[in-house]
Amino acid sequence: MPRPRSIPQHKRVSVFLAYRLGGGKVLPVAKSFGIARSTVTSIVKEFKDLGFSEKPRAKLSMDFLVDMQDEHVRAITAHREVGPPALGSGTGNEKGRQDAMANPLPVDPDFHWHVKGTRAEQVISDETAAIHDYLSRESDTYRDLRQTLEGLCGLKERDSSPGDDPEPHLLPALAGRLHSAFFELAFQSVPPSENWLDWDTVHDQPRSLRLHREVVAVGTPEDHHRTKRGGGEFLVKSFQVFQRRFSELNRLRSDLQLAYEIVAKVCRSIEESDIRRGMCPGCPYPEAMIDAEWDNQ
Repeated sequence: MPRPRSIPQHKRVSVFLAYRLGGGKVLPVAKSFGIARSTVTSIVKEFKDLGFSEKPRAKLSMDFLVDMQDEHVRAITAHREVGPPALGSGTGNEKGRQDAMANPLPVDPDFHWHVKGTRAEQVISDETAAIHDYLSRESDTYRDLRQTLEGLCGLKERDSSPGDDPEPHLLPALAGRLHSAFFELAFQSVPPSENWLDWDTVHDQPRSLRLHREVVAVGTPEDHHRTKRGGGEFLVKSFQVFQRRFSELNRLRSDLQLAYEIVAKVCRSIEESDIRRGMCPGCPYPEAMIDAEWDNQ
C-alpha cells in the first residue's frame, strides 16, 4: 500500500503513536486527526512493515518503560558517528565495488530513524546517493576500459592466474597498469609513446606476455602480437580519453570525502532533544518521548 505522501513524517509518527496509545483502534485516531480511516490503516501498516510494534513489547510498568526509553535515547545520542564512506578500492575490483554499494555510508540504523526530518537525515541521504552515483560511474568506466582493450587486442579479459586458463585472454593487470599510468606526472600533458610499452616473455612461461614485468595476457605468439598492437593503438586513440574520465572520478572521490566531513559534523551536532523527537523500531516506549497530538502547523 503506498505511503500517504502528503502527510509529513512527524505527523505519520503522531498518527501511529496515537494508534498505539488507543489500543489499536483506527476510528478514534481518524476522528482525532481528521483523516480517513484508510489513511490511518495505511500509516499503521507502513510502520508495522518496517518492524515497529503496535504496543510495548515488554510487559513492564509505565515508569519502567519510560526509564528504558530514556536509556535507549541516551545510547543513540552517544553514537552519532557516521562513516567513513565506502568508496571501494579505486581499482577494477568489481566485487569490492558491489560490497561498497551495499553499505555506502555506515550509520547506526536507530540513529538514522531518530533523525528523520532533520538536516542530518538530508545530508546522509544526499551523501549516500552521491556515493552510489560515483560507484556506478566508476564501474561503467572500468567496463568501458576493459571492453576497449578487448576490442583493440582481439582477446577477452578473464580474471584468472596465468596457467589456469588454457584459452587466450587478457588479464585485469593490463587495464590496471594503464590505469596507473593515467596519473603519472610525465603523462599529464602527453600520452606515453609506444616505447613505454615494455613487453617481454620469460623462457619458462612462453604463453605469458608481460608488460613492465607483470603478466597481462596469455596466448600464442600471434595473440601476443595482437595484444602489443592493441596496446599501441590504445596509447594513440584512447589513452587521453580514459585519462580524463578517471581523473574526473578521482576528483569526485575527493569531493565525496570532503562531503563526508560535513555529514559527520552535522550528525555530531544533533542534540539529544532532536533525537528524542524521533523513534525507531528498537524504541521500547516511544510514547514517553514523542508528542502524539496532531500538529496543524
